Amino acid sequence: MTEVSGDELRAAYEAIQADELARARDILSAYLVDHPNDPDGWWLYAHAVSDASQGLKALETVIKLDPKYPNAQALIDEATAFDIEPAPSEPAKPIRSFAADQPKPSSAKPATVQVRSSGSRIPTWLVAVVVLLIVVAALALLLPRLGGEGEQSATAVADASETPGSVGVGGTDTVTPQVVETDTNTPATGEPTETLETATDAPTEMPTESPTEGPTEASGETPTESAASPTEEPSSAETAVSQIALVESTLSGFAVVPGSEVQVQTPLGNTAVADVCTDAGSLRSQIPDVITALGTAGSQIPDGVGGLAVRFVDCNANNALIRYVGISSDDARAFAAGEIDEAALRSRIAVIP
Repeated sequence: MTEVSGDELRAAYEAIQADELARARDILSAYLVDHPNDPDGWWLYAHAVSDASQGLKALETVIKLDPKYPNAQALIDEATAFDIEPAPSEPAKPIRSFAADQPKPSSAKPATVQVRSSGSRIPTWLVAVVVLLIVVAALALLLPRLGGEGEQSATAVADASETPGSVGVGGTDTVTPQVVETDTNTPATGEPTETLETATDAPTEMPTESPTEGPTEASGETPTESAASPTEEPSSAETAVSQIALVESTLSGFAVVPGSEVQVQTPLGNTAVADVCTDAGSLRSQIPDVITALGTAGSQIPDGVGGLAVRFVDCNANNALIRYVGISSDDARAFAAGEIDEAALRSRIAVIP
């Protein structure tokens, strides 16, 4: 670590050595407001925070300010390497186990070749059993669908194989030729025509019902969506007005510039901002009080708001900007709910460029 310069940095360093991180963060947050480009301050701040992500951001700020700062890049590399190393080890295991299982099917092939070469009677029995199983499975699947007797189902399957134009029987075409060979005693020609008529009637009824119901349901739903869309647009404008009013009421104890409340985009996201008159002499004591006041409004922040911010301006010099700070909505809500104290809230001040 580089030599600590200045009374404030020395006090923060001693607090870190004494494991008083909250006091160190309070000192450094106030120091970095006045010295945002001091890499030593950000280096100490990285050792004072308890959140790893905040510490990593502080180290990245050190590198931006001083790319050759001692040990800063090494700590960043260690932190990122620790998070990335465990990931590649997990998908490698199933790949190896799958590769180990591949030789097993190849080793089983000679056994099947030996069985076929041992005798000619065993394969014929196996083929007969397989054919019988296929026929039984085909009949079991087709009989419940056709709803007729055994002879009618066999003839219906034979006719279905001859007329490939029927819809919905694509999966049974490969099995039906075997059924035709076994059931050749079906001379009647009137029954298949009846089954074909019933089969063609069913598809004609189904398409006529589905198109009539589909458009009516779609036509009934579209007006509700189009009617609901106009009600959502004013809500965004109302939230913007309530957001600006919230900042105005929260900063009522400070010298807010009239009409300066706006809603802009900052690194915090959608942010409500107001201008407060101050001077260089009272800036350091006024910033913590303003941040605490913004934190008390955390429970009233509407959804979609990323943060609250204040621009400290010199009203005697045409509202020249002196400092631009703020806090995130999550930190404000946590402070209002009692999840973090005032010192922790002040340590999370965001300096907006």
